[in-house]
Amino acid sequence: MINLNNIYYSSRMIQAMIFGFIFMVIFYFGYLLDLSSLQSSLSSQQQQETNLKQQLKIAIDKEIQEENDLANLPLLQLQLTQWQKTIITHAKLPELLNEILKIGGNNYLYFSQFNPSSKQKNGHYFTIPIKIIVVGNYHQLARFASEIANMPWIVAINNFSISNENKTDLLGNKLAKKANAENLLTAEFNFVVFYQAEMQNHAH
Repeated sequence: MINLNNIYYSSRMIQAMIFGFIFMVIFYFGYLLDLSSLQSSLSSQQQQETNLKQQLKIAIDKEIQEENDLANLPLLQLQLTQWQKTIITHAKLPELLNEILKIGGNNYLYFSQFNPSSKQKNGHYFTIPIKIIVVGNYHQLARFASEIANMPWIVAINNFSISNENKTDLLGNKLAKKANAENLLTAEFNFVVFYQAEMQNHAH
């Protein structure tokens, strides 16, 4: 004879086990979801911490650089002042040109050409190209170029050429003959002189 109570009890046990299993599955997946969310939050916080550290380092480096710039400012101002002293004014151009001629004379060079060109504006300054053709021996020409380069003003040697072909069309007949007779060289220099415009004083 079938005992209905046993069947009912067994059915209740199976249902309880099924519900328990379902609960465990739900709990497990809920745990996984919660753990995943926690890991994601932790990773985000770690990334934020890394970003904050990087931003802090950048801010500190910038502050150090600004402090260094401020510390170097007096030196930069001194260098700028010294550099500006090497830029002559337009009023002193004749003195500089005469000095170039004097250096050539002291080195026993013969001038064939000494032609300053028109001024050219270069930012806040002006430049004047000067074409010079001189005759002399190698050592005289080398000393001349060296002394020009070491003048207290900015005079740049743009380019130059030296030749033992003493052409009449460059030197003239008399100087060309002298150069050939004494085995001298012909040098062509292109100098550039820098100068600053003088401030105009306006009466009030």
